[in-house]
Amino acid sequence: ESLSKARNWFTESYSEALSNLHRGGEAKRRAKQTTLEKEFQELYPNFQLFSNGLCKVLDRFKEAPEHIVIEELQESYLQSVGFNLIGILLEYQCANLDINFAPEETEEKAVKELRNNVDHCRNMVSGLPQVIQKKFKALYSFLLKDGLQFADFASLLDQVGTETSGFLLRKLDKKLERNMQCYIVGFVTGYRLRPTAPN
Repeated sequence: ESLSKARNWFTESYSEALSNLHRGGEAKRRAKQTTLEKEFQELYPNFQLFSNGLCKVLDRFKEAPEHIVIEELQESYLQSVGFNLIGILLEYQCANLDINFAPEETEEKAVKELRNNVDHCRNMVSGLPQVIQKKFKALYSFLLKDGLQFADFASLLDQVGTETSGFLLRKLDKKLERNMQCYIVGFVTGYRLRPTAPN
C-alpha cells in the first residue's frame, strides 16, 4: 500500500511538474510573440509610408533622369530596414513553431543582429513549413538582387505580416501619404538641381 501511494504521489507530482513547465513555456512564447508583433507594428508603418511614396514618385518620374535617384533611394532604404523587418517576422514564425531563432542565453542585442545575418536567417527559413518558406525565400531573394520588384516586395511583406503572421496592421493616413510623396519629390528634384562640387 505504501508503495502504491508513493507511486501515485510520484505520478501526480510528475504530471503537475510537466503541466507547469508547459504553461511556463507557453506563456514565455506568447510574451515573445507579443513583443515581436509590437516591434513590427512600430517599424512597419514608416516602411509602408516611405515605400508607397517611392513607388508612386518613381512611376511619376519613370521617363525622367530622377528615376535613377529614386531607385538608389529604394535600394538604400531596403538595405537599412528590409532585413530587420523580415527578421522580426521570421523570429515570430520560429516562436510560433517552438523553433529557437537563437540560443536561449543569447542577449537581445545579439538576437537583433542575427536578423541581419542572411546565412543564419536562410538556415532558419529552411525549418519552416514549405508554404511559409516560399514567401520568406522570395523576400530574401529580392533583397539579394534576385527576384521581386520593389512594389511586389512591399506587397509580399504586407501579406506575410497580415495573413501568415496574423498581425493587424493599421491603414495609412492619406494625408501623411501625400506629404511623404511631396517630400520625396522635393528631395529628388533638389538632388538633381544641386550644383556640382568643383574638382
